[in-house]
Amino acid sequence: MRNGLNNESIASLLKYHVIPYPYTVYESRYEDDPYTINDEFNYDLLKSNGTSVADIGLLKELLVSAVESSITRNSDIVLMLSSGKDSMAILYALAELGISNVYARTFSTTESEDESVVAKKFCKKLGIKHENIKFDVHNKGFSNLLLKYFESSDEPILDQAFVPYLYMLQDVSNAEILDGMGNDIYFGHVPPKKEMKAYKFISYFSKSLRGPLFSGMKPWNNLSILSGERMSPCLEGRITTRNVKSTLKLNYKQIDLANMWLKESEYQTSDYFNYRAYVRGRLLDKRTYIGKAIVAAKLTNNRIYFPWENMALSSYCFNLKENHKFDRKKHINKLLLRTMLSESIGYDSYSIGKRAFGFDKKQFIEKHMANIQKVFSSSENIINSKYLKKISTCASNDYCASEIINHYLLLGWMNQYR
Repeated sequence: MRNGLNNESIASLLKYHVIPYPYTVYESRYEDDPYTINDEFNYDLLKSNGTSVADIGLLKELLVSAVESSITRNSDIVLMLSSGKDSMAILYALAELGISNVYARTFSTTESEDESVVAKKFCKKLGIKHENIKFDVHNKGFSNLLLKYFESSDEPILDQAFVPYLYMLQDVSNAEILDGMGNDIYFGHVPPKKEMKAYKFISYFSKSLRGPLFSGMKPWNNLSILSGERMSPCLEGRITTRNVKSTLKLNYKQIDLANMWLKESEYQTSDYFNYRAYVRGRLLDKRTYIGKAIVAAKLTNNRIYFPWENMALSSYCFNLKENHKFDRKKHINKLLLRTMLSESIGYDSYSIGKRAFGFDKKQFIEKHMANIQKVFSSSENIINSKYLKKISTCASNDYCASEIINHYLLLGWMNQYR
């Protein structure tokens, strides 16, 4: 077992998929919150002054400048390209800059809505080289790279998407990686309609009713039970209470997490969009999702940049009037960006929609089953023996498969698996 780990942080990871600031996975290490100054959230919707003029030309200019300032052009530039708006906008900026040593990579799946189809189309249109990366579970080089993560990474990962992300970078080295994450927090962290309905439902009953059934109920603590959505670490996510209880010996009820999550609990506002940005955007997106990309880049000896985190670009977008950022009724965000992409490259975000970024989890588990069992067996102080017996039988279920891989990534790292 690694030395110096913080038990409260491990419990928080297992329960919420993330650790709140300023805590880290280590007992003696703390990290400043990049989105908070003097205990005030930088992207609180109440602070958005609406002074930014909704100008597509200006948005283009700021975006191109953000991309240009992120890179040195001294090495190959690799764009992690999905079919989504954020990375597509970076693709457009790279084309505007006319950089020759750049290519885009897209993870290709067997699913009907494969992102690589859309990505390839716009790369061809903009004259940028494109590569489809198909997952080969038998790739020995990748298996070794995964072991390198367990042995040498400073940070643990609790996101099964780390597997395809790392796979995409396994044969890239000394390059500058560009990723489109980082703008939901200020451009509209819009919840799915189902999640919003569940929030309103629980809010109503927690305020209106009394009695043992609803006493002490908090909307942010119970929402995912109804919505099934991994909305934020303040809600119980994929590895939820009901799952952890039955699978883990670690009883985090005996570990007091109240102080660790105090600020997040106190930040609850009447504006759920604001609260979602504060919790999910600030914590889950930044520390877990962006965190996995940073770890993957380090393991493969690359440098990674997130142009959407550029200060001038983020400030401009944040201070747009709300009707240029998101539509509360239609649950649509990044409105000005959608218009920019439509007019500039003919990218219709409404018809393309949100496509899947996934891989064959069952096949991955079957290939790595021996390693998974070794990792879990060496974690007997945490993993319930009954859970080990269920692994091979429940891997065909996508939900269960994700849980197995998440456990594998975290516990393998904790035990420095070899």
